[in-house]
Amino acid sequence: MKNACKHLLLLSCLMSSTVPAFSEPQAARVLGEQVDGSLIQPEEEEWMLTPNEVTNCDLNRPSDATCTMDVAPLPSIFVAVESGYYDQVPVVVRKTRYEHRRRSLASRGAHSSAGPVAKVTETVVYRSVYRRAVRKYDITPIIMKNAQKFNLDPWMIRGVIEVESAFRPYARSYAGAGGLMQLMPGTASYLGCRDRFDPEQNIAAGARYLRQMLNRFDNNYDLAIAAYNAGPGNVERYGGIPPFAETQNYVRKVRKAWSWRP
Repeated sequence: MKNACKHLLLLSCLMSSTVPAFSEPQAARVLGEQVDGSLIQPEEEEWMLTPNEVTNCDLNRPSDATCTMDVAPLPSIFVAVESGYYDQVPVVVRKTRYEHRRRSLASRGAHSSAGPVAKVTETVVYRSVYRRAVRKYDITPIIMKNAQKFNLDPWMIRGVIEVESAFRPYARSYAGAGGLMQLMPGTASYLGCRDRFDPEQNIAAGARYLRQMLNRFDNNYDLAIAAYNAGPGNVERYGGIPPFAETQNYVRKVRKAWSWRP
C-alpha cells in the first residue's frame, strides 16, 4: 500500500512539472497573408509608403492646395474610350401611291376586273444617326492635375489604376464597382462623380477619396490603400490592414506598381 502511494505521488509530481499552465494567446497585429485559414507573419519589417520624392507638400493642407513634386515625369497613358456622335446619313424613302383609272362607259363591262395602278416614288432625305467610335485618350494630364490638387504622388494614382482596372475605363467588378479606379455607385455619387466610366470624373473622384483616406489615417499610406479596397470601417475595426487575403494582396500590388517609377 505504501509503495502504491509512492508511485502515485511520483507520477503527480512529474505531470505537474511537465504540463505548463494554460495561458490565453496574445493577439498579434496582422500584416501577413492569410493562407488556408492560417496567418503567415511577414519576415521583413512593416513598410511605409511615404514618398520621399514629394517636396514642399504639407499633407495637412487643404485639398485644393498645390505642391511641387520632384519625381520622374509620368509618361503618356493611352486608354481606349468610346465617344458618341451624330452623323447625317442619306436615306432613300419609297412611297407607293395607288391611282384609279377612269374608264368610259363602253369599256367598263369589258375591263371590270382591272384594279388600281400602283405608282412608286423615291426621295432621298438625311437623317441623324447616333454612332460610337473607339479612340485613344491620354489620361496622364488628368492624373497630374488631380495629383497636384490633392497633394498625391501621381505614380501612386497610376499604381492604383493599374491594379484596379488595368487601365480599362469600362471595367466592371462582380461587386458593382466600375471605371478606371473602380468606384462603387454610392461612393461615386458621394464624391460628385456622375459618370463612373468617364476618365476625368472617375480619376478626380478616386484621387479625392485617396486623400480622404490619408487624412483619416494620419497619412499612413498602407492603411489608406487598404481602406480604399476594404473600406475604412474594416481598417479601424482591425486596427491595421484587415486580415483579408484580397486586401493584403491588394496593398502589395499597389506598392509594387507604385515602385515601378523611374
